Amino acid sequence: MRHRKLTFKIGRKSAHVRSLLANSVCSLIQHGRITTTIVKAKRVRILADQMVTLGKEGTLHARKQAIAKLRQPATVRILFDEIAPGFRNRTGGYTRIYKLGPRIGDGAEMAIIEFVENDEIVAARQKTVDEAKTADAKIDGDTVEVAEEEAVETAEAEEEAAETAEAEEEEAAETAEAEEEAAETAEAEEEAAETAEAEEEEAAETAEAEEEAVETAEAEEEAAETAEAEEEAVETAEAREEEAETAAESSTEAEA
Repeated sequence: MRHRKLTFKIGRKSAHVRSLLANSVCSLIQHGRITTTIVKAKRVRILADQMVTLGKEGTLHARKQAIAKLRQPATVRILFDEIAPGFRNRTGGYTRIYKLGPRIGDGAEMAIIEFVENDEIVAARQKTVDEAKTADAKIDGDTVEVAEEEAVETAEAEEEAAETAEAEEEEAAETAEAEEEAAETAEAEEEAAETAEAEEEEAAETAEAEEEAVETAEAEEEAAETAEAEEEAVETAEAREEEAETAAESSTEAEA
């Protein structure tokens, strides 16, 4: 028996019921109305009225309590900034329920739950959305212009960088050519120096050979002179011997 039991049974565990109600209230805040069963609508109405009351308080503590219940800070911001201010002059009964009849299939009684000031809330939210879209469009336009300017600047910077790179490559090529020419010149100078040294060595060797030839010629001349002197001495000695023999023969004949 349900005597003096004010809760509406949904047939789920308590944690599931809390999540279901929180999600349903968030959908109600975001869309202004939702379609559900009558039992769920009555449970949603209780929590939704509590959340609107917290939104009317507008304090930080009330905002934290609402976030703890609904678990969606963005939805709580909509509740506090857009929906709750519309109920400043109302002390309760922020929602209403319309019965729709049984659902096809299981025959559950369906209903629509919405905020009492739903039309004004939707209009205010639509205005806010339009303003936000306009601001976003303006920001997007400015962003596009800035992006185009940045693209142009980037292209110019890339062109300058390309020109600088080409100039650096040309300078590097010229430097490499100059270094090659310098290396070739140095090699040519080294070869010339080696050739000069070789020529000097050959000239020195030639001079030494000529000196040796001169010395050899002088020695040969001296040897020839010495030989001639020896021959003359031999001839002189032979002549003297012949004279001596002749003198001896003459003296012998004279004695005879």
